[in-house]
Amino acid sequence: MFLKMNCFQLILLVFIGFTIITPFLIYTCNAENEVAEKTFELNNFDFLRRGMTYKEVIEKAGKPDIIDDSNKGFISIKYCLRDDSVLILDFGIHDMVIIYAYLEKPNGEMKLYLIKREIPLELNDFDFLKIGMNYWEIVEKVGRPDAPAGSGVFMVKYILKDGSGLILNFGSGIKLERAILERSKGEFVVIIQ
Repeated sequence: MFLKMNCFQLILLVFIGFTIITPFLIYTCNAENEVAEKTFELNNFDFLRRGMTYKEVIEKAGKPDIIDDSNKGFISIKYCLRDDSVLILDFGIHDMVIIYAYLEKPNGEMKLYLIKREIPLELNDFDFLKIGMNYWEIVEKVGRPDAPAGSGVFMVKYILKDGSGLILNFGSGIKLERAILERSKGEFVVIIQ
């Protein structure tokens, strides 16, 4: 009876341990890990466009190497590339539309991977902007932003056709407080305040 009790406890312990530890396992794309085949190169993702859905990306690129749904607002999918870098695509949880893309280099450096637009934006595409506008009203007119831009406050950046960036500052909410044009020479001009 004592032996059976210990076996049962051991099985229970292994089951509980497996249940608790499994969600925390992290897979990386390196030579020691056989998770990814590394069949992609970065130029295989030239098809990416703003507004693409998760389903459209999967249809063109195939199944990702890693799916991470641990964040509340978005799902990340990762493709391991031949050069040992990783392309990370973030999709909004509600509409499954691509938000941002990042390229993680083998040395751990992360850099924004700019997703192209069908029609590049120009400054006059934002003539409708007014203080107090809701973030989602802006997204409805010009699409999702190209990059996050703030730290501690909600700021986003739209990359314009001429290479400049339009930074929209929403403060701690989702109402527009300020718009700043970042010129290619590093000069900043407040457009709306």
